[in-house]
Amino acid sequence: MKRSFFTAFIALVLLGTAPAYAQPNNEIYHIVTTVCEDASSAVTVNYHCRSCDSYVLYTLASDTDFAQARKAWPVCQRWSSQGIENTAPASTFYTQERYVCYATLSGLESDTAYRFKIVSGTTESDVRTFRTAGQKGRWNFVAFTDFQHRENPVTLPLVQMMKELAGNPALMLCSGDMVDVAGNEYEWTYLLDNDTFRDFVYAASPGDHAYWACDKINGGYPQYDYAHTFNRLFHFPQNGAPHSPNTSYYFYYNNILFVALDMNNSDIASGARFDEQVRWFSETLDRLAGTYQYLVVYEHKSVFGSEIIDSVVAKRLRPQWYPVFQKYRVDLVLSGHDHIYSRTFALDGDRPTNDPAVGTYYLDMGSSGDKRRPLDPSLTESTRHAKILDLKESGQSCACNIEVDDTCLKVTVYDQTRKVVDQFTIPAKPRQNRAAAYNEALRVIKARTSVRSFTGQKLTEEQINTLLDAAMAAPTAVNIQPWRFIVITDDATKSGLYSGEQHKHMVETAGAVIIVCGETTRMVRPRNAAEDAELVATPNKYWFEDCSAATENLLLAATALDLGAVWLSCYPSDRIVERIRTYLGIPEEVTPLAIVPVGYPAQQPEPKDKWKPENIHYNKW
Repeated sequence: MKRSFFTAFIALVLLGTAPAYAQPNNEIYHIVTTVCEDASSAVTVNYHCRSCDSYVLYTLASDTDFAQARKAWPVCQRWSSQGIENTAPASTFYTQERYVCYATLSGLESDTAYRFKIVSGTTESDVRTFRTAGQKGRWNFVAFTDFQHRENPVTLPLVQMMKELAGNPALMLCSGDMVDVAGNEYEWTYLLDNDTFRDFVYAASPGDHAYWACDKINGGYPQYDYAHTFNRLFHFPQNGAPHSPNTSYYFYYNNILFVALDMNNSDIASGARFDEQVRWFSETLDRLAGTYQYLVVYEHKSVFGSEIIDSVVAKRLRPQWYPVFQKYRVDLVLSGHDHIYSRTFALDGDRPTNDPAVGTYYLDMGSSGDKRRPLDPSLTESTRHAKILDLKESGQSCACNIEVDDTCLKVTVYDQTRKVVDQFTIPAKPRQNRAAAYNEALRVIKARTSVRSFTGQKLTEEQINTLLDAAMAAPTAVNIQPWRFIVITDDATKSGLYSGEQHKHMVETAGAVIIVCGETTRMVRPRNAAEDAELVATPNKYWFEDCSAATENLLLAATALDLGAVWLSCYPSDRIVERIRTYLGIPEEVTPLAIVPVGYPAQQPEPKDKWKPENIHYNKW
């Protein structure tokens, strides 16, 4: 990609003492090595190429003449930014069509250095290196934020300094805003096509500037609907939220699970794409429980950052995200956006805590470029923050070296003069490994038994919500979710459920009684009918199976919480169904299935061993 003499001259003036960046190879350029889901066995090589006839040649770092090299064929897509809304016609992303390529190098040895080059016809790229994850004992990575300001004189020297201070770490993270306007290709050229970034394995989350399509027009920056150029430069693990597959993702690096989130636009933080990302995060962490020691999240907009610079953060991002980070005991959240350095105490939810088993540290790294903002009262008056730096006054920028071992994360923050401006330690939290989590699940299943006598102690709202959350996680045909729940905590209402002494004692002494009901009929529009067609009553054929599964989940959750519970039958007895329906005012289209008293056991019966091999048949009866 050739630039005019005038543009090159201006670039040199602006760079000052920053390392000069190379003109990109006319054939192969924007080469970046990015993480895969398991960084110990695979990486992805990303690049742009004039031709679709290219491949990656890779080998061990010791094989300097590539005698034992292997080929990796890339996925290539012909692309330019033409046709994308708000794109800049003057950008070379628009004017120069190219092939966007990525090749995954898999089957690699852990903790091993490799070299590679890209070959396109008779053209070869320069040789680059990387090291896979898999380090034992102490290791480290570096983290940056907000390079952003075009050809600024800070970023490249700061990155080079951190490589030296951190001993050439293999992994580099950035929490967004790598460039100022993502639609301007020359900004990406400055950042990527130089020697400073060449030998990292890279991971990044997008910032709001990844959605800036072109330079300011009429006082504002036109926006992309998706991070189009970001997604054409970096191919990250495709395991993220369905509508943010490359801008949200996770990967393992040694004993850390890293999760990237897309906080691109807090003005739409309550929209469908945002809500989907919250659900994806929770479902992913549930599924991956027990597979990591530390949990590090990186995203652009700080959950506990400035309320003046971005007021919507406090209104939308904070209340939706910090309870999720609290639930999954995130160790560290790395962010930027404010261009102010701030670091919280360990927070349990939104309050400082001294309990090392639960606290989350929120680190806004400020700026790794030359854009800085003055302090504001929303930070200086906060009781949550342990450290705040006025980068505007000091004229400094920041980057982090994070050392990791089995006991802690040690975070050291430097400014560009090599001065340590902050340092703190995050102790390792007690976490189960996956085998232990499986064993605990099996223990709960085997320990469940019917408890029919309770102490009378009330359940908390949190306990009740935990039980119902587990019940609603049950399998359900066609995802109908026909279950409905009635929670009874009122003593008089509990007492009126039964007249017989045995059942009456159970419900009266329970901390709560949960009636599991099923919606047996629902109103739906006939298939292929017009939008204004009348709704028709349609049976929920599998309500009984779905609600039975929900009831079993509820019983297991009670056991896991050291509570007791019992399943009292309601359906299919017409007499009991109608009595409960009348007593509780249940509508005709809903049927009570089970009455479940839950509470603190007055006595704990031993679970029965129900294993009987004679009940098992293989292949046929």
